[in-house]
Amino acid sequence: MDLFRERSYILWAIFFAASLVISLSIYFAFRPDQVERVLFFPENITGALKGEARLLPRQHTVEERVRSVVAELLLGPELVRDLPDAPVDTVARLVIVRNNSVYIDFSPKMAIGGIQMQEPVDRTLKIIERTIRFNFPFIRNITITIGGQLPGEPYFAIK
Repeated sequence: MDLFRERSYILWAIFFAASLVISLSIYFAFRPDQVERVLFFPENITGALKGEARLLPRQHTVEERVRSVVAELLLGPELVRDLPDAPVDTVARLVIVRNNSVYIDFSPKMAIGGIQMQEPVDRTLKIIERTIRFNFPFIRNITITIGGQLPGEPYFAIK
């Protein structure tokens, strides 16, 4: 009886280990090509932030992942009840990630706004920061410039 019980424990351990190995190899062999990210957009009526889950292509580096999230933010929300975070023609001219810091430069169109923009630029930039921090919690610093200038700072020019 003890020999049978001992063998059954061994058989269960072998079965568990084999199923673990099989499931891990299937996961790594057929890894999903997309990853879910949450983008934040202000609601049209109340202005409250709403999270919108999107499936984005899996990227290899952190910089590519952040660039992908920023590009999706610039596309705007899928739902009509939400407002876009940036004017339609806004382009992220530069996205760099170095040492847990993100540097983003938007085209000057971001500061100009448009008829569809009801949010002030400062709040828009905070929404973009929140989206990046939510999806990449290890990011420590986020520096956003518009046309190479820090928003709210005196204009910088070399004479």
